[in-house]
Amino acid sequence: MGANFARDLADFVSAGPSNPCLDLRQAVIIHLTTNHFPPAPRALADACLSAISLANDGLYDEPVSLPDGILWRDQETAPAGALIESFHLEYFLD
Repeated sequence: MGANFARDLADFVSAGPSNPCLDLRQAVIIHLTTNHFPPAPRALADACLSAISLANDGLYDEPVSLPDGILWRDQETAPAGALIESFHLEYFLD
């Protein structure tokens, strides 16, 4: 598991149309819920997808809204880069 599993998930997604069974959202949910201990809530998937998109554009400091009940340093938003780092999403970046 760990980094190798995250890389494999990202590779499946980057395969694109040749692998129609796994899109980026599904890969991120699998990564959050099975590749972390304790598992990260799947409710974070949309925030993680936003962070990935912003990071791909070089906007690591842009705030990303978090789901209800999840805070980052007592805030309802977190910088995209903090989500990338905290949830090991670097493998999903372009």
